[in-house]
Amino acid sequence: MVAKEFLSITETAKFLGIGKRTVHDLLYRSERPIPYYRIGRKIIRIRKDELIQWLEENRQKRNSNEK
Repeated sequence: MVAKEFLSITETAKFLGIGKRTVHDLLYRSERPIPYYRIGRKIIRIRKDELIQWLEENRQKRNSNEK
């Protein structure tokens, strides 16, 4: 069995190049949130492979009229 790499909020923010507050917003939004795991009351972890999949699923497609 291959171990899955889990990221903290801080590591996720660094990986995406955004702030920690923005990561929190993306976790708790009602439409297409980032999948995460909660350990106890305070610890949140995000699987890196699921984060990459979420990014690919939520990629904005370029309008064919745009240059």
